[in-house]
Amino acid sequence: MKNNKIKSIVKSARKSAKEEIEANLITNLKETVGKLQHGSKKVEKKIAKGAKILAKKLAKELVIDGNALLKAQGEEALKTKSDKSTKTGAPVSAPAKNKTAAKKEAEVNKAKALNGVAEATEIKS
Repeated sequence: MKNNKIKSIVKSARKSAKEEIEANLITNLKETVGKLQHGSKKVEKKIAKGAKILAKKLAKELVIDGNALLKAQGEEALKTKSDKSTKTGAPVSAPAKNKTAAKKEAEVNKAKALNGVAEATEIKS
């Protein structure tokens, strides 16, 4: 079960890194093309396609430590549980809305962590 969870976390981290890399490539290339010439739909389509392919290759080569992400996610969950229990004084049993909010918050934190990885990748290249 733990290996499946780690694989799932790594896969989602790679996916979000890929999407972020692709978005950054597209915006930067469109800016550069805009400075050099008048952009066209054909050029924008080629940029999007090339950015998608390059982002896929970069994300594939990206080394992600699943255990560290799992540990960070576990600590995040513990912090949110302890915050809820100290505020209400009641045992921690969150309704379904809070669980989905906690999942979204964990995904945002993973994306922020990957943002640092993506920035480090940009600095290297």
